[in-house]
Amino acid sequence: MSTPDVQAAFRELKFRDPARARAMADAIHRIAGEIGRPRVTLMHVCGSHEQAIAKYGLRAILPPSLEVIMGPGCPVCVTDTREVDQGVALARQGVHIATYGDMLRVPGTVMSLADAQAEGAKIHVVYSADQAVDLARRLVERQRIPICIINGAVGGTRIDQHQRNAENPEDPATIYGRLLWRVKQAKLTHGIRGVLWHQGENDQGADGPTGGFGWETYRQYFIDLAAAWKQDFPNIQHYYVFQIWPKSCSMGFDGSDNRLREVQRNLPTAFSNLSIMSTLGIDPPGGCHYPAAGYAEFARLICPLVERDNYGKVFNTPITPPNLKWAYYTSGKKDEIAMEFDQPMKWDNALASQFYLDGEKGRVASGSTSGNVVALKLASASSATKLTYLDSKSWSQSSLLRGDNGLAALTFCEVRLLTSRPAP
Repeated sequence: MSTPDVQAAFRELKFRDPARARAMADAIHRIAGEIGRPRVTLMHVCGSHEQAIAKYGLRAILPPSLEVIMGPGCPVCVTDTREVDQGVALARQGVHIATYGDMLRVPGTVMSLADAQAEGAKIHVVYSADQAVDLARRLVERQRIPICIINGAVGGTRIDQHQRNAENPEDPATIYGRLLWRVKQAKLTHGIRGVLWHQGENDQGADGPTGGFGWETYRQYFIDLAAAWKQDFPNIQHYYVFQIWPKSCSMGFDGSDNRLREVQRNLPTAFSNLSIMSTLGIDPPGGCHYPAAGYAEFARLICPLVERDNYGKVFNTPITPPNLKWAYYTSGKKDEIAMEFDQPMKWDNALASQFYLDGEKGRVASGSTSGNVVALKLASASSATKLTYLDSKSWSQSSLLRGDNGLAALTFCEVRLLTSRPAP
């Protein structure tokens, strides 16, 4: 490797931890030796995992007895270069190609599908189509008004990759530009009324444009993106954001995914027309990709919000997931914490283990509810200053904090504990 290559490699590792990587590699070698088999085979089922493994040459540091193979769970994992080349060739001949968004940027011998699309090839991204179709069906059946839901998603992407190119808004090399071009071709720029935003899996780890964690820059990127939408789609009225699943797609490092969900939970503080929906409690669950019934459940949950905002439908009970307003000690003894939500709550004592005081588990003995307030009885007096609900390292889909409406509460991370209830 030449000197410039070495310098480039070190710049790439600037925000990583070589010492920790070496320690983990040593531990893998030790465990593989303890297993004592001539060969141990592990399968992963995520294109992002394979991309990272290949990009950083991780197989080279694994013990000879350990084989990591690509599984069938993602098109990136099972599509070789020859098949990408065939897809590019067909697309350039005028054939319409439908693909999952993860596949767009997978390189072929000459170019990727994204490169061919930028040249004008008819390549269409399909992603979570069941969710959009089911939502459209529900709205048309209930409101008897035709609607159009346009899919602009691309799987396996960070929020910075969705930003608008100010110099060329319709830039076909960008996700934003391709969507804007399609909407303009359909003459619908002034017909867009809302945005459904379910994204963030790839912003959970140390893979941002600066090498840092996505949660640190996510809020500003979303604000910038919303400003761009408003510029190009001036009649947008509402934004609907899904707080992603804990450690969605098995990403996240040292609590970075918990902090990203906290950023998403607080996005409404920057908008008067943004609603958050929880993905917890979706049954059947998925975590990254969901079965058709799971996407149908997403549609069922978000449909009332769309009806409220766009059709004037009135609901007598809350239709949003419970969101924490503030948390505070109820007395100077600091042996009880009150969590005040925006709607009536339910409690189950199995939930006690899901709360963390200054990152420490096991400090809550029991709980109770009274209207919008959940009271946590502590095992002993505490001087903690921060409260977290649901850490992705240890949680259960069967034990979730819910409102009286049955919806799973939004998770929160390192919320400041007040010494008393704030003045109304």
